[in-house]
Amino acid sequence: MKKRAQPPNAQTFTIIFRGCAKSAHPKLAVGEAVKLYQHMLSVGRIKPNTIHLNAVLQVCAKAEDLDSMFGVLGSSNDALRSPNNLTYTTILNALRSAVIRQFVSDDPSRGLAENEIEKKKQATIQRAKSIWEEVISRWRAGSLIIDEELVCAMGRILLMGGYLDADYIESLIEQTMMIPRVENKGLLKPQGTEDTAIARKKSVIKAPGAPAITHAVPGNNSLSMILEALEKTRRSTKAVKYWNVFTREHNVIPDADNWIRLLKVYNTGKNSGRASIILNLMPRDMLTQKHVRLAMKACLRDNLNKSALQNATAVLKTMGENFKIPDIQSLRTYLQVAHASKRSFDIKAKEDYAGAMDSWAKNLFAAIEHVSRPYDAVVEEYFTKSSSVSDTKSLEQLQNSKAEVVALARKMSATCDILTHEHMASLTEVQLTKMNLIYSGLTRFINRYFETQRRGKLAGEQDVVEDNKSKQQDNSQYGKLRRLEDADGRSLEGKFADRI
Repeated sequence: MKKRAQPPNAQTFTIIFRGCAKSAHPKLAVGEAVKLYQHMLSVGRIKPNTIHLNAVLQVCAKAEDLDSMFGVLGSSNDALRSPNNLTYTTILNALRSAVIRQFVSDDPSRGLAENEIEKKKQATIQRAKSIWEEVISRWRAGSLIIDEELVCAMGRILLMGGYLDADYIESLIEQTMMIPRVENKGLLKPQGTEDTAIARKKSVIKAPGAPAITHAVPGNNSLSMILEALEKTRRSTKAVKYWNVFTREHNVIPDADNWIRLLKVYNTGKNSGRASIILNLMPRDMLTQKHVRLAMKACLRDNLNKSALQNATAVLKTMGENFKIPDIQSLRTYLQVAHASKRSFDIKAKEDYAGAMDSWAKNLFAAIEHVSRPYDAVVEEYFTKSSSVSDTKSLEQLQNSKAEVVALARKMSATCDILTHEHMASLTEVQLTKMNLIYSGLTRFINRYFETQRRGKLAGEQDVVEDNKSKQQDNSQYGKLRRLEDADGRSLEGKFADRI
């Protein structure tokens, strides 16, 4: 730029700082960015503004260099570099990333002990709360705008804490988005110290009665955050209330992650009925195997509920209507739900044991009937249609899928074995005949699979033996001492003997 007599302007420095943030060597980029920023502060023709400040903070945040970040932040005491919502968002995200790195590190030597990590978390949360007090103070003074990204940055830090920290997120949403806190009348008040109780009383102070435009606008990120907080505090009954407020009153269109979070709440809360209904209400273009598995796991956890198997059957029906290939893991979980339903008959078993076991046997038979058709579909998909796979990666995936199908078949076979040997009296003749046909088919399939595996293993071992033999023969042939011969055909050893 000097050769062209074109001096850099403010946008030039912004581009340089943002380029440093994208550098593959973040540690080196921090030094260069901070050096250039300090030069702008001291002798630069162009003084840095808030945009430059935020760009340098993002460079420091990527390198997780908190010391440099707070050092740069010390220059924000000028009106030209007044912190805005992006400034505080960058700081809060950097604080959270620095803690997460220490207990999710691939290198065990970089990690910390569990008690040290907990201390780091609490120190980070307290530091974030101090920063948040400054944010709220400037927001109430009208010198700062709060957006959803900033609120969620603070909320994600609180999610690293315990029960009270996660519970505070509801007050955070109320304070910044004017969404009233949903009270759960049937729940006990959380236990805590006097200090935490005082802190909670201070935190629920609402924002001043300003126009709604000054508050953060709810979105998908904040919806996921509040659902994650409810999952952590195990207040699953509040989930649908917050969901309705976000989607109906604030017109938030749920994304795939929102649906996953909602199902996780019901999985933690052991609410199989709500989970099955939510899965059926989901947009079909967002429905994945993960959603089905979460709903099915909720039914498995809700094993004391007599309707758990019925709810799991509804989940199975939703999967069958939307998936061309059924999810094998969900089918296995469905059978586990049928087995776990035995617990729902414990009270009945104390008075009428035979009747309770008869009801449980009917559940097992119904489960086998519902799983039979999806089982046939996965057998056809992975054992009939996929026989022409050639590349290594696809072949490995196919072998794993086949093993999953066999595991499902063995689970079905074990269920049939229980029915035919322990609860035969609970089945009618038609049901018993059908069960025997299914059982024999499963047994033949399992035996054929393991026989094929055994033959393949023996063939592989035989190939290794033959290969080793051929290598030994080659080594013995080329390992013999070669007699060096002269040009006339006589060996050098013979010529040496004649000379002697």
